[in-house]
Amino acid sequence: MVKVRVHSSLNCYLPQEIRGKSFEVSLGEAPDLEKLMQTLRIPEDAVWITVVNDKAVSGADMKNFNLADSDEVQFFPAVSGG
Repeated sequence: MVKVRVHSSLNCYLPQEIRGKSFEVSLGEAPDLEKLMQTLRIPEDAVWITVVNDKAVSGADMKNFNLADSDEVQFFPAVSGG
């Protein structure tokens, strides 16, 4: 199982009952970051930064990043202000 946290506006892609909370996903359903995003139905272009075990993963690395049991994954959207 991997522990997942989806931040801010990305929560709109999740079922209501897990929005804003950490939750677990089976590695069988999501063995890599790309499959995890597909499983969660989060569009790739909606994610600005992905963090796995406190380390940023981006670009092409996301497509080939295999997850391990007990990894902690966080998805962050782009943030803007004025």
